[in-house]
Amino acid sequence: MADFDQLKQKYQPVVDAINNNGGQVMNINLDGEQLYLKAEMDSEVGKDKVWDAIKAVDPTFADLKHDIEVKAGGQMYVVQAGIVFRRSPSTFTVMRRSTSGSPRRMTSTIPI
Repeated sequence: MADFDQLKQKYQPVVDAINNNGGQVMNINLDGEQLYLKAEMDSEVGKDKVWDAIKAVDPTFADLKHDIEVKAGGQMYVVQAGIVFRRSPSTFTVMRRSTSGSPRRMTSTIPI
C-alpha cells in the first residue's frame, strides 16, 4: 500500500517547482496507490518547468496522477505598434502590418 507522506516527500520538488514558477497547488491527496496532484500555472513556461521537475523525480511517474493546467488569461503579452491580433474561439493569429498598411501573417496561430 502506498504511503501518502512518502509520496508527498518524493514529489516535493514538483510542488516546489509549482510554487516557484507562478503556480498554485489546488489539491494533493492519495488516489489508490498514486499521489494525486492538481495545480494551476500562470503560463505554459511554468507548466513546462513543472513537467521537467516531474520527469527529474521519476521519469515513469507511475505513482503520480497529475492535472497541471494553465489559467486562462494568465500569460501576458506586450503589444507593439503595428501588431494586430485576430481571435477565433480557439486561437489567436498574430499579424504585422506591412508598409502598405494591409496585415500580413507574422506567426502561426496560438491556441488558447
